[in-house]
Amino acid sequence: MPRAKIWGIAVTLACFLGDGATSYSAERIDVSVMTGKCRVLIASGHDFSDACESKVLNSGHGNGRIGFYFFISDKAVLTISGEDRPNPSPDTDETRVDMFLLNLGIEGVPPSQTKAFGKCWYDNPFQGVPAKVHCNGTMEDGSPFDAQFLTDGSEPRMLTDLELVDLPPAVLEALKPGLAINPKLEGQK
Repeated sequence: MPRAKIWGIAVTLACFLGDGATSYSAERIDVSVMTGKCRVLIASGHDFSDACESKVLNSGHGNGRIGFYFFISDKAVLTISGEDRPNPSPDTDETRVDMFLLNLGIEGVPPSQTKAFGKCWYDNPFQGVPAKVHCNGTMEDGSPFDAQFLTDGSEPRMLTDLELVDLPPAVLEALKPGLAINPKLEGQK
């Protein structure tokens, strides 16, 4: 394995571990890429629908956290994150949304994080037909959010560990909060 790739993996693991072992745990994260059409992306009083790309990442964490990563104009990533809920049916799932992260992908500009209240519900994307992802609710300031994505019917592609290392920095940064419950959001349960 090339030395640069090994170094990249080590740096990424260090990022996931954060300031210390209490910040983030080194647990398994499953990340998949779904392709299709971003139909609606509204948050913080802005309509990002026209700039929303034709792919969305979905992360599943061992601690029950789920994340949806919507790409905006190449670098920026809007992440909707929450706790997995019981499946309403065998072919649907639901997440209780409690956090929003916006990473503009600009060096030196930290991602913004805010509480959110709502849910995501989504179809099983492994059936060979278009599947819906729909998240909506309100952000901490009371402004509504709405995200709607329709897959093209192709199966999601699971990312390998090496592909995770190659994700844009904005996504790697957004993955970190899913590794542990954020103490600021703890009282929201």
